[in-house]
Amino acid sequence: MDAKTTSIVSYIGWIGWVIAMCAGDKEDHLAKFHLNQSLVLMLVSLVSSVVVWIPVIGWAWAIFL
Repeated sequence: MDAKTTSIVSYIGWIGWVIAMCAGDKEDHLAKFHLNQSLVLMLVSLVSSVVVWIPVIGWAWAIFL
């Protein structure tokens, strides 16, 4: 894949990221940038979705006690 296609595919979820990582040009700086950027965005969204549940768990624990 060329750098532009790799950059676009890398933002299409985890599967798109894996496809872009495997089939993309690893020497192109633009493709590397977008692969890293999309990975950081996916990890931040994963962490934020887990952190959202902490107050809910605390409220359930308080009701239980």
